[in-house]
Amino acid sequence: MKKFILAIPFGIPSLIMLAVVAYLSLAPDPVPVDDFELFPGADKLAHVLLYFWAACVFILDYAKWRLPHHVKLEKLLAFTAFTIVLGAVMETGQLVMRLGRSFELWDMLADALGAIGAFVFIKYWYMHKFRKTFYYSLRKRRSTPEHSKKYVNEKRLKAKVAERQEELKARIEAMAREEEKQ
Repeated sequence: MKKFILAIPFGIPSLIMLAVVAYLSLAPDPVPVDDFELFPGADKLAHVLLYFWAACVFILDYAKWRLPHHVKLEKLLAFTAFTIVLGAVMETGQLVMRLGRSFELWDMLADALGAIGAFVFIKYWYMHKFRKTFYYSLRKRRSTPEHSKKYVNEKRLKAKVAERQEELKARIEAMAREEEKQ
């Protein structure tokens, strides 16, 4: 599973998640749940979960690209804010496009709660586990013979440079002695 996740190019999960959010937010009846309301507020819970998942995908997609470095707090907040704004844009799109969906301020609040929940979840619990899991896999994947030689053989390279410098010093001294003889 790790190899599959590492093979996915940066940005693809985020684009897929954007398409899913747009479809579920703007389509006239993407999931026919009106006939069987599970419990009061199930719609709001669906909004919280969708935007929680969207913010997680955006943040973790970026974090995978940034490996092995830490993702800064500003970036986490930026992706969280982006997800909140995305929720507001989708709710406004429901109002403007008139495709049978209705604008609700409570939906926007549920979207924001989902994004903020994802921020808290990733920042304070999951990011460490994510980095620990994928950092070592990525490190093994990137350690090709050419890549590892570059760092492992650093001492050999330094020794060769020092040897060549000694050879050049010896040549210069030999040339200086020849000039003195003449």
